[in-house]
Amino acid sequence: MNFKYLIILFLILLLAPFSFGEEIYTEKDVLDAKTHAFALYNVSQKDEALEILNKIPRKYLTEEICIVKANIYEDKEDLKNAYKELNLALQINPKSYKVYYNLGLLAYKDNDITLAINNFKKSIKYNSQFAYSYYNLALCHIKQEDYKKAKNELIKAAQIEPDKNFYYNLAFVYKKLNKEKYAEKILDSYNKMN
Repeated sequence: MNFKYLIILFLILLLAPFSFGEEIYTEKDVLDAKTHAFALYNVSQKDEALEILNKIPRKYLTEEICIVKANIYEDKEDLKNAYKELNLALQINPKSYKVYYNLGLLAYKDNDITLAINNFKKSIKYNSQFAYSYYNLALCHIKQEDYKKAKNELIKAAQIEPDKNFYYNLAFVYKKLNKEKYAEKILDSYNKMN
């Protein structure tokens, strides 16, 4: 475990007078619980983080809390509860690109490519500058062997953020489209990024 994370966790535990075995009633209690749980989550103590987050009453839940809970459930392979948390987050913020992005990831993992595509498109609708929605939408098109659509989405992703994974997959798509020259150019760009 990273020493920096241990120090952060220690300071949070030392400075947080909140007793996490009790019910959470006030906004300050919620803030303390959220801070403590997120610190635990960041140092991979996910079960402990989830235990704290599950004690927060529904009226105090935020989109962010629901997403973190969903991520923990997904890590535990509990997709049913992950979907439940993300749908709760949509009730809190029905225009959240982050929620739709996470719903897309869950659907992809669950091999429901049509649902994944719909959720990534909604994520893009609410934030057209989030490159990873385009990237994951492209991965859906690759899985469907629709390489032309995948190419277009990967180009959009790379224009927003030059991530080496975008270039690698774009080279793969060009190769599938029998455009070897483009694939080589993209791979050259990819290799320069490493």
